[in-house]
Amino acid sequence: MEEYIGKWVSAAPDPARERKRRKFVRDLFALLDLVPFRSAKTAVPLLAGDSHTGLARSGNEDCYLFVKGDGIIPTAALVADGIGGHRNGDIASGLLVRLFLRKWREYTGEERKYTLRSLSDFLKELFLFINNAIAGINEHSAAACPMGTTLVSAVFYRNYLISFHAGDSRIYRVRKGRITQLTSDHSAACSPSALSACAGGQGKGEGADGSSSNESESRTVITRAVGMKMNRRPEYNLFSVKKGDRFVLCSDGLSLHLSSEEIGKIVLDAPAPAKAANTLLNTALRRGGRDNVTAVCAFF
Repeated sequence: MEEYIGKWVSAAPDPARERKRRKFVRDLFALLDLVPFRSAKTAVPLLAGDSHTGLARSGNEDCYLFVKGDGIIPTAALVADGIGGHRNGDIASGLLVRLFLRKWREYTGEERKYTLRSLSDFLKELFLFINNAIAGINEHSAAACPMGTTLVSAVFYRNYLISFHAGDSRIYRVRKGRITQLTSDHSAACSPSALSACAGGQGKGEGADGSSSNESESRTVITRAVGMKMNRRPEYNLFSVKKGDRFVLCSDGLSLHLSSEEIGKIVLDAPAPAKAANTLLNTALRRGGRDNVTAVCAFF
């Protein structure tokens, strides 16, 4: 199979088209686990994270985690933001992180062959398990305001990022001086008078511009979250990873105060991920810190 692909690619008359075909075939077969990568090892990023309650909240409903791999075992990172305005939002985000860590340790503690397919399948089932665990607690307690949490996760395997997300926590990638928001927010804006019509979502308790509901004509409503309903899965995506890439996982307390371009400049100028995370948080705090703010940075 490899020999045939090599001959087929080499027959392409256009070098640019040859590169595109080679990448397409390599990515496709990698997803199907048919062709081994050139290297059996995964690049291990430099990692750092930080979180702050902010200047307007009494508690921190954000929670984050990163587990550094060793070149064979993948690297994992995630940020969870308990849904504001709901009781026990901090419990939901903390429970998500602790359940993930426990299952991740069990999974990586056994000797196994890692593939994109096996990792993706494991993570799909893991996040479904976590969702149903939190939703089951809500059903058992019959709470009027069930607890829930946003999620953004990244598992780095070889030259890929396996992403799962729900809500308005985000992943950014800085590549060759340009920043890209990889995730799309699961949120909508509702006016106070129309909030009852948005019952399918969960209010964050703040306006789209970050102001309180008393100061804004609209409020952000989360349309997808972990733990609010049984058998709900986060969104799954696959992204490429290249040498020199820098990633940021963050709660909306960061994007509330900093534009994508500002985040990109800070990350690009930082000599290390710890400095990037610290500068991102301090900038958000200087601009008001109206929500909990969390950032995890990964540098390749």
